[in-house]
Amino acid sequence: MIDKAIIIENVSRSFGKKKILQGISGEVETGKIVGILGRNGEGKTTLFRILLDLLAADEGNISVLGMQPDGSGKIRKSVGYVPERPAYHEFMKVEDVLKWRASFYPTWNWGTANNMVKRFNVDISTAIKGASKGTLAKIAWILACAHHPPMLFLDEPTSGLDTVVREMLLSEFVQQMAAEGKTILLTNHHMDEMLGVLDEVWILSEGKFRERFTMDELRQTAHVVSGRLNGSVPEDLNVFEKEQIGNLVKWVVMDKITLEKIRQSQILDGLEIQPLPLDYALRTLLARTSEPA
Repeated sequence: MIDKAIIIENVSRSFGKKKILQGISGEVETGKIVGILGRNGEGKTTLFRILLDLLAADEGNISVLGMQPDGSGKIRKSVGYVPERPAYHEFMKVEDVLKWRASFYPTWNWGTANNMVKRFNVDISTAIKGASKGTLAKIAWILACAHHPPMLFLDEPTSGLDTVVREMLLSEFVQQMAAEGKTILLTNHHMDEMLGVLDEVWILSEGKFRERFTMDELRQTAHVVSGRLNGSVPEDLNVFEKEQIGNLVKWVVMDKITLEKIRQSQILDGLEIQPLPLDYALRTLLARTSEPA
């Protein structure tokens, strides 16, 4: 088994004059689950398509499960992909889609596929044309999982699904995949839903990975700091969220360096430091990436 399931080295991609990815690099260890946070249009889907060998990078190198993109489709046979907007041939029925896709995967398991059809309550006689967004999302999950890939790319994987199905996916399927040691790269506007399985969170902003946090780091370093301001705030203080009434302030900080600067600067009288719940920390990170550049 390889140590690094995904290696991204200085990858760039533009569409016309619009630069989407600008020399991004990162490594995902085998068996890790990494969430990518970024506002719409930052290149999350573009990155997935490059990793899947559906789109060529302008520059840089990619390795997925030890394989480099070469246009052969070999990477896609080892990866389960849930796209943000699943699309299938409209003249088909669900049953046709499953049979057609099964023909591409030597490891396709009809027992797994039929079990997911049953659990998701999908009618395989349903026509693709006119099918609901939720049905299309369920089909995507079945297609991604039925060939038992060692890696999954999940692009807004709970979009279009109702609460019951989302909870089933997160409490059962994703938990099981994590226990099996599968490597998962995902994006989700409801990233707090993934708290139980995430190992790392990467922040994609303006075409680059700006910050990376392990969940253990967030547990140790995400804090709410409050007190009475008695001086000027250092310009380089990395505060994620600020509230101020008069000289009373409340700040959200995400790293040890900032926390230590606040302690040493003694700019807050009556300093209080409290751990920030992980779900709130993730919402704060997402809100920051959603701010206009």
